Formats: sequence, C-alpha cells, structure tokens
Amino acid sequence: MRSVRQIKTQAHRRARRHLRVRKKVHGTSGRPRLAVFRSNKHIYAQVIDDDARVTIAAASSREANFAEAGLTVDTAAEVGKLVGARAREAGVGAIVFDRGGFAYHGRVKAVADGARQAGLEF
Repeated sequence: MRSVRQIKTQAHRRARRHLRVRKKVHGTSGRPRLAVFRSNKHIYAQVIDDDARVTIAAASSREANFAEAGLTVDTAAEVGKLVGARAREAGVGAIVFDRGGFAYHGRVKAVADGARQAGLEF
C-alpha cells in the first residue's frame, strides 16, 4: 500500500518546485521578477516588484491580439516580447526570471527569449 506522501498530483509537484524556486528568487524595485505561468490553453507573464507587492507590467496570450493563435512556442515568444516592451516602458532594464516550477524548456524558454529580444537583461 502506498503512503499518502507518494500519491501527489502533477499540480502539487509543480507547486512544491515553485516554492523551492521562490526561496531563492526575489524581485526588488531595481531588479523585479518576471513570473511565468503556463496553463494548457494560455501563457501569462508578469513583472513583479516583491518589496512593494505591485505588478509593474503584464502580458498574456488571452489578450485581443492573440485571440486567433493557439498556444505555441511562437505565441509564447510574442508574449515575452510584449511583456518585455511594457517593462521597458515602465523603466525596467534588468529582471530575475521565475519559471514558476515549470521546466525551462519550450514555451517557458520562449517567453524568456522574447523578453531578452525586447531588451530585458537577466
């Protein structure tokens, strides 16, 4: 018989990984955190100042200009470029990347690469 600790959902395992990442990653006003969340249908990105507890910039694939596109690596890269441009407009030049417990691969990596193309440094 399996113990309760061995039976965990995929979401629970991702949440635990995210907490492990968040112990080390902290956004400040000088270097805010770029947090990425990936669902089955959409991808979301926020630039967050954890000290002031405020979201500086955000973008997602649910916005009007992404309505026709499905969730692909190309869509994720466009979301990264959009959040990077909005962060640059808000005066942010450097960030720390929070992958949200997801593997740094595919769509999550595409958001990071898009933000780098928009001029953000991490």
